[in-house]
Amino acid sequence: MIGFLSAIIAIGLTYAVFLSQSGLIQQELSFLGLGAGLTFISGDKIFALITVSVTFSVISSFLTVRKINTGWAASSVGDPRGF
Repeated sequence: MIGFLSAIIAIGLTYAVFLSQSGLIQQELSFLGLGAGLTFISGDKIFALITVSVTFSVISSFLTVRKINTGWAASSVGDPRGF
């Protein structure tokens, strides 16, 4: 979930910066004709970024939980005192 949200926020911030920079280029540097060639990343690349971000998030969560889980909590299940 965190990986998905971070990817969405990163894409949103990147798009905001893209809009501001492309507007600046079209206004201030219009004589160079660079504005027509500027496009934001495609939908396929956005999907790939979100997929990679979620995959890394799942892998890191799995490794963290595996490292933290030492079996200590399960070792007290058979405690006769009921703790």
